[in-house]
Amino acid sequence: MSRPPNGPTGNRPRTDASAEDVYREYATIGTALQLPEKMWPADRAAFHEYWNRTLAGLEADEVAVRVARDLLYPSAGPAVMRLVMPLARLITAGLLPCQLRKDFRLAWNRWHRLCFERTINLLARVHPLLPQRLRHWPKKYYLGQLAPALGHPWQGRHLAAAPEVRGRQSNADNSAYDPPGDSRTGAVSGD
Repeated sequence: MSRPPNGPTGNRPRTDASAEDVYREYATIGTALQLPEKMWPADRAAFHEYWNRTLAGLEADEVAVRVARDLLYPSAGPAVMRLVMPLARLITAGLLPCQLRKDFRLAWNRWHRLCFERTINLLARVHPLLPQRLRHWPKKYYLGQLAPALGHPWQGRHLAAAPEVRGRQSNADNSAYDPPGDSRTGAVSGD
């Protein structure tokens, strides 16, 4: 199964220039997380090289696994949150490289992959139809939540710290990253 023929944005194909614009816009998240601007990769090609190299060296430790389990399988909280958690688990597992998915002990088989691909394809068609304000709300909301803790002037509260991930002790190369789709074309590959 593959993404819509017109690209991952539905009826509007994403040009390299617009993808670079999105990349630069999301660089604000990196700087909000205290990554110095000069350390942010210059463009998408440099980011993909950094991303693949970094993913090849990640391994979830027991603390990270426990935190992920608590987040993805909540025993309390609003009922609506617990109702959407199977979808959150599916998307989380589908977006992780194969090795991290295994490290986090997330279920994954052909059925999960098929459901993930169909969900991503549906989201790719629906997302461009949403008002821009709604599409950008999550990013703006969480940046606002992070800001006070990081000394930024935005309003909001502090988010809990993310689980720790430590380097894998191997000579893994970029092939260790088993993405759900080709980042250049948006095509989703099979197992």
